[in-house]
Amino acid sequence: MSENKDNRWFYNCSDKFITDYKVKEKNHIKIITRLNPDFPQNIELFRELFPNCKMAKRIRKCDDPENVKKYDWDGIPYDNRGYGDEYNYISFIITNDINLLEIVKNKFTNVFIRKSSNFSYTLKINCNVSPRGIWKNKALTSPTMYPVAILSFSRYNDYGRTHKLLTKLKINHYLFVEPFEYDLYKEWYDSNYCVLKKAPEDYHLQNMGSTPIRNYILDYFKNQERVWLLDDNIKCYKRLYRGIKNPIQHDEIFTSIENYIYRFNNVGIVSHNFSPFVVEGGCRSIICKNSKCYSSMLVPTNTGIRFKHKHQEDNFISIEYICKGYTNLCFNHICYDKNTSGQDNGGNTKFIYKKDEEDIGRKERYDYSFTTAEKLIHQGIIELKEGKTLNNFIFHKPLKHEYYHIEFNYEMLKNYDKNDISSNGEDRLGHTDTLYLENDNELIEDDERTKLMKMTKEELIEIILKKN
Repeated sequence: MSENKDNRWFYNCSDKFITDYKVKEKNHIKIITRLNPDFPQNIELFRELFPNCKMAKRIRKCDDPENVKKYDWDGIPYDNRGYGDEYNYISFIITNDINLLEIVKNKFTNVFIRKSSNFSYTLKINCNVSPRGIWKNKALTSPTMYPVAILSFSRYNDYGRTHKLLTKLKINHYLFVEPFEYDLYKEWYDSNYCVLKKAPEDYHLQNMGSTPIRNYILDYFKNQERVWLLDDNIKCYKRLYRGIKNPIQHDEIFTSIENYIYRFNNVGIVSHNFSPFVVEGGCRSIICKNSKCYSSMLVPTNTGIRFKHKHQEDNFISIEYICKGYTNLCFNHICYDKNTSGQDNGGNTKFIYKKDEEDIGRKERYDYSFTTAEKLIHQGIIELKEGKTLNNFIFHKPLKHEYYHIEFNYEMLKNYDKNDISSNGEDRLGHTDTLYLENDNELIEDDERTKLMKMTKEELIEIILKKN
C-alpha cells in the first residue's frame, strides 16, 4: 500500500512543515509502520499513545486481484491475498523525532525496527509473517517437457551457478560452451545430470555478445517446439506464495510453466520474472503479458524469429515477438535470482560490459539501444501506438549501480493490448499439490489462519455449525 492521506500522519511537526510537506523531499524521516489486526489491543494502545495517528487496511474490490481466474492458472497454488501488506494495517509516520521508536519499544512486545535508509525506518508490531524455508516436493523429479540449455562463457568456476544449481536439483540439462574453453569446462562440470556441448566455433570472436550461441542452440533443438535458454549465473529460483519468496528446489520451476502454456495458442516467448522486481508483501498478477522475457526463458524454435543484436538482445527479440503478433508471458509465481548483468566475472563482463573500463561498455550499450530502436521504428519493424514516438518508448532510467540504464515501455507497442493467448482445446494436464515448506530439515505446518484461508466456503460453514 502506498502513502496517502488516509494512512499518513505527522509526529511532532510544525504547522508550516505539514503545510509544505512533499512526499519525495528528503527533509524528514518516514516510519513505515505495520500493525497486525489479529491483535486489536495493540491497535487500541497505539491510538491511545498517538491520538492523531492514521492507519489503513488495503481493501480490494476485485475478487481476482492476481488474475489467477482471468488467466485460468491451474498450476501450483498461487495466493498472496491476506498476507503481509495485504493483511496488516499500514501507517506512514512523518517526523524528525525518532524518539517515537523508543516509545513504541517500551510499550509493545514483539516489535521489529529496521533502518531502511537515512530517511526511512520499518516498524512492525506483532506482524503476521509467513514462515521462511525451502519449497520441496514429495513427488520425485520428473523430466521437463522441453530441453533445458545453459549458454556459458568463461564460467567454469564458482560463477557458473546455474549448472551447479540444476545438478543439485537433479534436473537434466545441457551446457553449451565455445571450443577454446571446452577442455576447461570438461574438467570442471558434473556429468551426472548434464550433457556438455561444444559449439562449432568461438562465437565471442564475432563480438556480438551471446546472440550467436543463442541462435546455435535454437537451431540445435530445431526438432523441439521450444527450448529453455538460461543464463549461466542463476543463483536460485524462488516461489512467491503467501506474500513471501522462498527458494524452490524442484522441477516445478520449469514444468509448472510448460504444463500451462501447453493448453494455449499464440504463445511467444515465456520466462520467469527477475526476483528483485517482484516485491514481497502484496498481490502480484500471476502473469505479466506482452513484456520483456530474459535470462530464464522458454523460446520457440520454429517461428523463424532469432536473436539479432549485440546489446539488449533479450529486449529486442521480446519486442519482435510482440510486433509479429505473438503473446509473451512472464510468470511471477516462480522467479529467478542472479547478480545484475556485468557484476560477475566471466560471461559478457569483459567483452560487452567492459567492467574494467569505467562504464565504457554500458555507455556503448546505452547508445546502441537508442539508435537501434530508432532505426527499427523508422523501418516499421517496431510499430508503436498512434501518436507515440521513440521518446515514449525508450528512456534513460539511472539506477544506483548503473547510470547508463535504459528502459523500454512495452505499453507503447501497437500490439501490446491486442495480442492474447487462446485455448487450443488441450485438456488440463492436472496438478497435485505435493510441495511442502522445509526449514532445517523440519516440515513447516500451516498455522490455523492459513488452514482456514485454504478451506472452501462449505468447509467453513461446517466448522461453524459444529461449534454451535
